Amino acid sequence: MNILRHAVIATAALSTALAAQALTLDFDNVSSFASINDFYNGGADSAGAVGPALGIGFGGDALGLQNDFATYFSKAPTATGVMTVVGPDATLNLAQGFSGMLGLYYASSEAVSGGVQVWSRLGATGTLLTGLV
Repeated sequence: MNILRHAVIATAALSTALAAQALTLDFDNVSSFASINDFYNGGADSAGAVGPALGIGFGGDALGLQNDFATYFSKAPTATGVMTVVGPDATLNLAQGFSGMLGLYYASSEAVSGGVQVWSRLGATGTLLTGLV
């Protein structure tokens, strides 16, 4: 499962095939202006912050942003952190896949056709399952 392109994603709630309960990514502990990378895969973001092992990895163009001295945003599902996309390698890869519902909050600074895309394989490959504007 991949989420790709020009979106700011504040919370992604995934009902995974391996867990019966919803999984929520709030980006509250990812370093500001750092690539998220393997933070949610038991690894680190590009600034060295280590996150939980949830089996979720991100492409290098998915950055964490924190409400701090350098950044301010409002009306996000959490007051602390969001994810922003800065290029085409902003995939969210969930190797175990998901079943049921995928919910997310996102905003875009411009009208982008297919701003969020869900693919059947990792790295935005396979079949395009859906695209959200």
